[in-house]
Amino acid sequence: MEIKQKNKKKHNAESLMIDLMYQVTEELMRRISEPDASPSDIRNAISLLKDNNITVDIKEGEILSIVNENKDDPLPFEAFSKEAD
Repeated sequence: MEIKQKNKKKHNAESLMIDLMYQVTEELMRRISEPDASPSDIRNAISLLKDNNITVDIKEGEILSIVNENKDDPLPFEAFSKEAD
């Protein structure tokens, strides 16, 4: 009986951690999707991914292909540096 209770507690704790991770992720997604997302929100999202060893493989045809297709266009941060000149 004692082993069954420990397993149940472990399962409950795991479920709570999954729920917590889901809620934190949802909140960070909401924040960084806003046009006025703070650098702190973006840093927190990056930290969440890094701390949990979450990585993504970028394949051709995904978002980076947009950069490659428009390689002659200035990137946003390049436009700012040209304005400062």
